[in-house]
Amino acid sequence: MMRKSMSFAIALLMATSSLRSQVNVHVYTAQWEEYPLVKKIGLYQTPLVSRAWIDRYFPKLAELEARSMRYEMACGFLECTYLTFVNWAQYIDPGFFVGDKLGLIDRDSGARKALFNAFKLYGMMPADRRRISVTGSDIKGMASASADCVTAVLWNTSTTERTLNVILNMIPFDSGTLEVYHIDEGHNSWYETRKGTLTKSRSEHIDITEGIVRLEDVVRSKGVCFIRIVADDAPTLYPKVTLGTIVRTRQWFPKRTNAASYALFDPKTWTVRLSSNKDASGLALIGIEATRIPSMIKVEGQRNGTAQRRSSISTKNIRVDYQDKSGEYVRSVLYHEGVYTNERSFVLPWGTQRTPDEIVEVASLNDCNLNIAAYQPENFSGRVLISFEMQNVGAGVKQNFQLSRGTSTGLDELSEADERTEDYVSGQPMEVYNLSGQRQVRPRRGINIVRNPEGRAHKICVK
Repeated sequence: MMRKSMSFAIALLMATSSLRSQVNVHVYTAQWEEYPLVKKIGLYQTPLVSRAWIDRYFPKLAELEARSMRYEMACGFLECTYLTFVNWAQYIDPGFFVGDKLGLIDRDSGARKALFNAFKLYGMMPADRRRISVTGSDIKGMASASADCVTAVLWNTSTTERTLNVILNMIPFDSGTLEVYHIDEGHNSWYETRKGTLTKSRSEHIDITEGIVRLEDVVRSKGVCFIRIVADDAPTLYPKVTLGTIVRTRQWFPKRTNAASYALFDPKTWTVRLSSNKDASGLALIGIEATRIPSMIKVEGQRNGTAQRRSSISTKNIRVDYQDKSGEYVRSVLYHEGVYTNERSFVLPWGTQRTPDEIVEVASLNDCNLNIAAYQPENFSGRVLISFEMQNVGAGVKQNFQLSRGTSTGLDELSEADERTEDYVSGQPMEVYNLSGQRQVRPRRGINIVRNPEGRAHKICVK
């Protein structure tokens, strides 16, 4: 691509239309100030992107300021709740453009730069953001937490060193390891230290009283301070959840504003996150189309704020649509915990595209089972579309759902059977599935699920 100007800019490669749901960040020259999203998140106000081009000094300047700019950008993108994916497109510094130094890896040495370390620390933060309060205009920050990890990242936007007095509260465990990382001229910055490996400035075991930890630290000019507390019993690795084969994720954005409701799905952990955000009457909706799922799915949830039934359209539910072998979705069942009315006429833009065929009320969506096998239609193809919906429940309501394999199928008790494919009474063929919902020609050794001509399902054990 030709560069007609020697000014430095970050262009967002997206159409000016607000319908785009992904952003790629590249280093190009362009009239980037005119992009609506750039204006919205204030990218043009960062020192790095407004600096004049200086070939001689630019590599160091980029290294010094990109580390804090990376978090400034992250905060901006997080406010754009209609974005589902943001990608930093440049992994290694290109050799054909001397001043372009926004890669994560130094081209000549292969060393990991400060920007790489900033990304790595960001990746160490749990997914669920927490509220943070910062006194003083020079220090910016963000925080996140999970059941076994609490993190906060603070960066200094000024040209002088600042002292930090940090208070972390509502920590959900009693003891753990406190770790502090710095990215500045003396720490974890390749161009200054010639050391690319991310190293800790501090690490010690601490006891936590009443869920509160206090500490004092110093952050240098344009520097970053990253704080993490990991519980003693936290796993060293979080295994990937394999619940089935994901065909696609269905997303629905009735509004494209920063205040709108939103829904997200993490395919690595099979976690769904819904939020009404600032929109009391908003709709948060997402669907996961999948095959090879188990006959029973366990749902465990966590909520922040109470969903209200404000009108006949109010709902918080989980819905399963079933596809038959013709490729059409022919049946659906909806699970709710009381925030739902039969008068609700909203039709999903996918699945059967009609109101649910079955409605099941459970005690709590935060602890329930989706009985996939019990409601599957005849000629079931093995593909389902699981939708998560929250609408008109009030502002500030957040709901997380974690899906996993259920421990019980809810079908008949185990029985012994020989290897046959006919029903014992009628002699007619039976449909046979394994525990992942895959259709089989005949029962195999181990546990199988069979459906007889009357549609009754039960488990058999073939020896």
